[in-house]
Amino acid sequence: GHLPPLLLLHQLLRPAALGSIRQRTSVASSLTPSHRFLRMASQSQHHKSVSCASVPGDNGFPAITSPPIDSARIGEVKRETKETNVSVKINLDGNGVADSSTGIPFLDHMLDQLASHGLFDV
Repeated sequence: GHLPPLLLLHQLLRPAALGSIRQRTSVASSLTPSHRFLRMASQSQHHKSVSCASVPGDNGFPAITSPPIDSARIGEVKRETKETNVSVKINLDGNGVADSSTGIPFLDHMLDQLASHGLFDV
């Protein structure tokens, strides 16, 4: 007959079944509700490790509340060749404003999307 997936998994994980996958035994009557799930780790250990990792200041680095005032995260690059004249300025602490004119509408659209979703100015 057709076995439910959990029963089939339990059957395959039994030592007798590991030697030969074709061997079938009747285990339906010996299963109890406690055999339905495999436990990987206790819930309390999992929550403890997550909460400790997410507590600010407990990771060995000093807490930074605001960026230093004198360091603006702005980059600018200009490049001129025989074929192109490219000038790019990016402000990582911007508001998501893009002012681009590449001559390729799709590229202008993608730069606008990157800026608006990344909250930086291009």
